[in-house]
Amino acid sequence: MSNFRAPHSPTYDYIYIPGDIILGGFFPIHQPPSNELGSMQCTAIKRERGIQRLEAMLFALDVVNTRSSRLMSSVLAHSNIRFGALIYDSCDYESYAIERAFNMLLPSIDQCMPVTKRTESSVIAGVVGSASSIVSMAIADILRLAEIPQISYASTSTELSEKPRFQFFSRVVPPDTYQAEAVVSIIQFLNWTYVAVIKETGSYGERLTDDFKTKLKNKTICISGELSVNIKDTNTYARVIRELYEDEKYRFVVGVIIFAQEDSVRQILNQTASKTELNGRWVFLGTDGWGKKWYPVEDFGRAAINAITIAPKLYPIADFDEYFTKLIPSKNTRNPWFIEYWEETYKCKFDHSPKTIFNQNYTRLCSEVKFICFAFLDNYSAYTNLSVHYFQEGYVHYVVDAVFTLVIAIQKLIDEKCFNSSRHKPLCKEFYPFDGIRLLSILRNTTFRNDLSKRSIKFTPNGDGIGTYDIFQYQFIDLSKHTLNYRTIGEFSDNDQVNERVRIDLDTLKWFKYHHQHSKWLEESSVTPRSFCSESCRPGEIRTNTDSQQCCWTCRACELFHIAVNETLCLPCSERQIPNTNFTHCITLQAEYLSIKSVIAWPALILSSIGLLMTIYTITIFIRFSHTPVIKASSRELSYFLLFGICSCHLCAWPLVLKPHILTCFFIQIG
Repeated sequence: MSNFRAPHSPTYDYIYIPGDIILGGFFPIHQPPSNELGSMQCTAIKRERGIQRLEAMLFALDVVNTRSSRLMSSVLAHSNIRFGALIYDSCDYESYAIERAFNMLLPSIDQCMPVTKRTESSVIAGVVGSASSIVSMAIADILRLAEIPQISYASTSTELSEKPRFQFFSRVVPPDTYQAEAVVSIIQFLNWTYVAVIKETGSYGERLTDDFKTKLKNKTICISGELSVNIKDTNTYARVIRELYEDEKYRFVVGVIIFAQEDSVRQILNQTASKTELNGRWVFLGTDGWGKKWYPVEDFGRAAINAITIAPKLYPIADFDEYFTKLIPSKNTRNPWFIEYWEETYKCKFDHSPKTIFNQNYTRLCSEVKFICFAFLDNYSAYTNLSVHYFQEGYVHYVVDAVFTLVIAIQKLIDEKCFNSSRHKPLCKEFYPFDGIRLLSILRNTTFRNDLSKRSIKFTPNGDGIGTYDIFQYQFIDLSKHTLNYRTIGEFSDNDQVNERVRIDLDTLKWFKYHHQHSKWLEESSVTPRSFCSESCRPGEIRTNTDSQQCCWTCRACELFHIAVNETLCLPCSERQIPNTNFTHCITLQAEYLSIKSVIAWPALILSSIGLLMTIYTITIFIRFSHTPVIKASSRELSYFLLFGICSCHLCAWPLVLKPHILTCFFIQIG
């Protein structure tokens, strides 16, 4: 058992590691303040998005200062510079982060000069962070005034690409423009035509929704409605799920797109999981705010079954796994929030740690003995109340990339400024005043390959990262054991030269259906769930739109002898034409007649021939004996006329079996 006193947030709200050059850092260690608490007090700790990413920066600094990677060993081969850090908890809340940003720059403000113009031995050369786009924007406005380059590991809003508003902002992740296109491509792949959108209020959700709607132009995909949630108002989540379930316009909607960060995603899944009748009702499609994170689905996994998510391509760092899984509170004293992380992870409490609303119900004393199960996509172990399943958070390598980018750019600036200096520690006088504008230029042109993540880093002229997206599905890895996890099913490339930008492996894409009668999940066939507004019309029917949506309609049958030339127009066939069986085009009526060769015609021709011969024979008798009293008494002239008519009737059988012609038709009419 550990008996040391645990430092606890918010008393300790920053980490300071001394060095010749200081890198600033902002990480969402805690969740934002709650409206219910009515204060600026941060709430529960973020184990993955906060602590893992924070430790990734500390890990990267260790690698830099010990030159323990091939890249850093090469870049810093002739340098004695030691890099330090000043890291703050942003609480994923812009107002809180702004206050911490001013604290970071406070010494320079006291001296009434930009921090980059100071001539002290330790300068804040650059800032790593933050995670959410809205917080990064708030920090960027302040850092721009101080001319301090900022590089984010997770902020993807397209708004951050706007220059010169965010002149000093760069990022190692691609912007949301590609995410929106990836979402549209996945929807097209699934053949969905009618979807609902849940967006989080703020820059991330609203701008991503706008990008999504822009990408939908000229596509046969409609949005049934946009539903907004607010992380500061938990009541909005229940309202949105209720509206999605009860409103008639969402009756046929299966695909629900979520443009939100992990906290909002968790709340959405929480509300969905609270109602058994909603099991399997929707297929959620999430962006990198959800990605491959465990926090959103923890305890609410059944609501996320079948969900498809995307995230910038993962490049796990094996050395970080070894580093992180060896951390224990008594040794990791440089991280003041690690005690809190430990208590929340193992649901325990240290002897002398401060009592909070989050650990007050923990009765078990914490131990520093670890019980960690590694959770991999195809090798998952269930965990008990004494163990925790761990896998590397998806953006860890981006944090390391951001730190390495700043270090390499700073070292290039040092080499440039201190070219004639024989040693770099202390920094040469020519290095001062620190030139943040020049550092930004060097940073934007920095390219390298991180040997830890095996990823190549480069930037666009606007400072955006370039990369591809992994596509995941949250599914049963073992249905019999109800084991759930993320599985990589494909990828999306933002390279314009790639013809098929979305590639999904159909063998890994699985669909599960909840059978309410038996209260269990069953694996379905490979048939993708449909998300539509109206059924396709039958042949010979056209669509009549019920509202402004092009995806919603009622079907109306075309009139007799009309065809459906497209989905909305009927046209009549010309004279001597009729519709084909599919009512797609008119066909000309072909003349059908009996042929002499037809077996059906033979009896008629034979009988008519016999009748004709008998009639001719009778006429012959009448002519031969025309002067006899019998013939004269039978009204000879009238009999000739009748016999001639009978001959015509017998002859009519022959034109009927010939190809129709004006003469044959005339003869038939006369006959």
